[in-house]
Amino acid sequence: MINQTLDLWISMVTVILTGSLMLGSSYEWYASWINKRGHHLFESIHKMFSGNRGNDFISLLYNHPEIHLLKHKGELPSYISKAMFAHTLLDVIIDDYKQQKTIITYENFIPETEEENNFIHKNQLLHEAIENLEYSHIKRMLLTHKIDKNDADYYEKISEKLADWFENYQERTTGWYKRSVQRQSFWAALIFAVFVNFNIIDVYIEMKNNIQLQQMTIQLGEKMVSEGHDSLQKKSFETWNTHIDSLKDYKFPFGYKISKETKILIENGHWTDAVFQADFSFFKELWFLNFKWFTIPGWLLTAMLLTIQSSFWFELLVKMFNIRKTGAKPDQQK
Repeated sequence: MINQTLDLWISMVTVILTGSLMLGSSYEWYASWINKRGHHLFESIHKMFSGNRGNDFISLLYNHPEIHLLKHKGELPSYISKAMFAHTLLDVIIDDYKQQKTIITYENFIPETEEENNFIHKNQLLHEAIENLEYSHIKRMLLTHKIDKNDADYYEKISEKLADWFENYQERTTGWYKRSVQRQSFWAALIFAVFVNFNIIDVYIEMKNNIQLQQMTIQLGEKMVSEGHDSLQKKSFETWNTHIDSLKDYKFPFGYKISKETKILIENGHWTDAVFQADFSFFKELWFLNFKWFTIPGWLLTAMLLTIQSSFWFELLVKMFNIRKTGAKPDQQK
């Protein structure tokens, strides 16, 4: 009895994990389609410039050749390395300052060689450009680090400090991005559950009475555990849909049921004739074949379960399989 109950819950957790991974891959496709990460990176960098000329610096930064080349088909880059950001931003700050001030006077220093002159010129030019910036988070950060402007490694040290600061800042903004996704996750999960008719209550009822479906789902769970969570996250929606289709052969309730006549019309490319009918027979058909008293509560419960991160369900599945291995092997019923 205990083994049978454990098998039931292993199969249910496997189903929830599969749905969570399907939802994750769907959301990643959507995020990629709207370039969500690129816009998030742009907004996080924009916050660095709080002055009146913030938009000017953002425009100069993103139009700089090094970052402009990262754009794909005009889309904002979703990742900028810390070294590239530091080098590009300092380059932009210097170029902007040079455009504003055409004559720069250097006092109290006479370089000995032309090479040293170019080097000192770059350091002093950067220092003056930073001092000339209007107040912003970037200026405050650059001036916080007390580096002597006459230090031979002034430019390199400023660049390293800026790169490290940007890396730490991006770690924080990644947390903001994840929290933003979590706030949207319930509604995304609910839309997903309704769109594919994923009803966890319906699944439980079928799984409890269908031992063959249980065993096939457990086999899928064993395969998922052996592959590891990181590997599972890289799989596409189509891959998970293939696994779901294999379970449908054992009456797994997923997707909408339609009549044979409607299915033939859709398969032959006449889906408009099937869906858009004057008497709304298609929607009536969906209602009578799929909707039950627990359909809407089931969708809501599914959405709440899918909102929990897939890593939680994976770890729970691993623990349940470990418990299963320590007990007696359940009878295989057909």
